[in-house]
Amino acid sequence: MTDIMVTIRLPASLLEELKVLAKRNHYSTVSDAIRSMLRQKWEENSDPLKYQLSHITGLIHQELRSSIAKRSEQRIVEEMKKVQEKIRDELNKP
Repeated sequence: MTDIMVTIRLPASLLEELKVLAKRNHYSTVSDAIRSMLRQKWEENSDPLKYQLSHITGLIHQELRSSIAKRSEQRIVEEMKKVQEKIRDELNKP
């Protein structure tokens, strides 16, 4: 693959927003952030149905992970309450 340099003009405010976005999303440079956005838009426009399916699948995976994490957290809290009650019972024994 041959790299081609493209020059774009941006308002200073947009460049500042891109710098913040690049840093927040852990891109090494603003160019990497722009390439990523461009690639995403290209995928979205080249095959909209495939992109939507991929996006929905990602959302489902994210929701599942969140749901599993919440359930695990609830189980941990319940277990901790049981342990706390056992300790209380042990301390209150004559």
